[in-house]
Parts: sequence; C-alpha cells; structure tokens
Amino acid sequence: LGEHLTRLRVLAIALGVAGAAAIVSAGAAPSDATPAAGATAAAHTTGNLLLVCGAAAWSLYSIGAKPIVARFPPLAVTTAALAISLPLLAPAAIVELAVTTPSAGWRAALLWTAALGAGASALGSVLWYATLQRMDASELAGFVFIQPLTGVLLGTLVLGDALHPAAVGGA
Repeated sequence: LGEHLTRLRVLAIALGVAGAAAIVSAGAAPSDATPAAGATAAAHTTGNLLLVCGAAAWSLYSIGAKPIVARFPPLAVTTAALAISLPLLAPAAIVELAVTTPSAGWRAALLWTAALGAGASALGSVLWYATLQRMDASELAGFVFIQPLTGVLLGTLVLGDALHPAAVGGA
C-alpha cells in the first residue's frame, strides 16, 4: 500500500493485540471446579477468541479493501461485499433452517437480525470505508481492537457476565 509504518503505529497495534489477548484470557479459567463453570468459561473464551479473530480478519480485509475504496465510493464497496457474501452464507442458513425447529420468537429474532445487518453492519461498513479513504490502513487497524473490548463490556452490562481484572487490564 506504500504506507509508512511508524513505530507508534506498530506499538498501537501491538498494544491492541496484547489488550485483546488479556481480554480473552479473562474467561479462560473457570471460577469454580464444577463442570458447568468449566463449560461456561470455555464458551466465554470461545466467544472472546472469535471477537479477536474477527478483529484480525477485519484488519486484513481493510488492507485488501484500501485500494478498492480508493477507486469506488464506500456505499458501492459495502453493497458489493454484501452481494458477494450473501450467496456464500446462504447454504449455511439453509442448513440451519433444516436442522433446527424455530422457536416462538423466530420472526422477531429475524427482524432484529436484519436490523442489525442493515444498521450496525452496513452503516458501520460504509463509515469504516469512508474513514479508510482518508486514513492509512495501518493507522486505522488499531481501532479494530475496540471490538473485543466492546464485546466484553456489553457482556458485562447486558448479560451480567463477570468483569475480570485481566479484561480491565486489557482495556
């Protein structure tokens, strides 16, 4: 991309990775020795690892998208990404529908999922690409690590998950 990778940018990304790792490690050990506590800790760790992997994947995706958003408007790039991803995700959705029985609130859940996709994901992507047009990808990459922090905070505030000292340190 021809960007100048400064020491400060490398430090910011390294701190982001270290902070995300601290957040993930917060859920690694069960709080007591019961099998349920171990399963809960494993589920939290898996979710946190997925947040970190998603952040890393988005960073790589942003680097690849930089030349594209230099040529096309953010809304067009977001629309194209959606048009490409929907057919790739549709088979998994079809399998999911075939192997599960919808619960009573499935219509509401589907509407909320569509709203999340249109609102947070699509609008967030357009804004991200607009920012990527104006900033270096290596500079913007550090902001991706806000996602694991947000996941832990929302888990604490909305789901009542325990806020571990390692997660606070990772923040």
